[in-house]
Amino acid sequence: MTSPDPSPALDRARVQVVTLRPDALRGSTVRRVASVLAESFLTDPYTVSFLPAARRVERLTRKFSGAVRDALSPGPDGRVPGAVDVAVDPADGTVLAAALWGAPDAPRGTTVPAAVASVPGLLRVHGAHALDMALTVAACERARPTVPHWYLADLGTLPAARGRGAASALVRHRQRRADGTGIYLESSTRANVPFYARLGFAEIEPVRAFGTEDLTGMWWEAR
Repeated sequence: MTSPDPSPALDRARVQVVTLRPDALRGSTVRRVASVLAESFLTDPYTVSFLPAARRVERLTRKFSGAVRDALSPGPDGRVPGAVDVAVDPADGTVLAAALWGAPDAPRGTTVPAAVASVPGLLRVHGAHALDMALTVAACERARPTVPHWYLADLGTLPAARGRGAASALVRHRQRRADGTGIYLESSTRANVPFYARLGFAEIEPVRAFGTEDLTGMWWEAR
């Protein structure tokens, strides 16, 4: 595991939040975080709707490994486009949950060459559902607020760790570090909307999804 944030957050001593450092990112760390997210999202109906029936753990691990690397890999200007926070058990360092974020100053949209380059990866993960996934991602991009904001791309907790406050600790950790910047997310199910509402998020509008139920756009206003 990489170095913790200088002032790690504790959620009633049940979990500790650690922000991964790009300069200390290793393959083992990527796999560890990706495995946690893969197991977490195996029970998410939205995520599963975009996956073939076979090799789902492998497909999701591949997907989240790429997402972790993308969040922490510096762009041409040297800036890191995102952040990766993990909630760990203070007793033994076990990763319980993870959150992937897009930074307020990260580039928006994509170029044609980048879109073409992403096709093989989409097909390897999503198979026949790749087009629906690509269209849904594009719809999410169009729905995002135009003002600078932190974007919660993925938040997942291991099934065995649910109820310990890991997910809420991750969101609160980023809220405390938002520095006057709002946070936007799409809730993948209506069942998750009350969780985010308790953390101060308000519903904005539905977001079109292809091949599955629509998402719910939500906004947290920095105070």
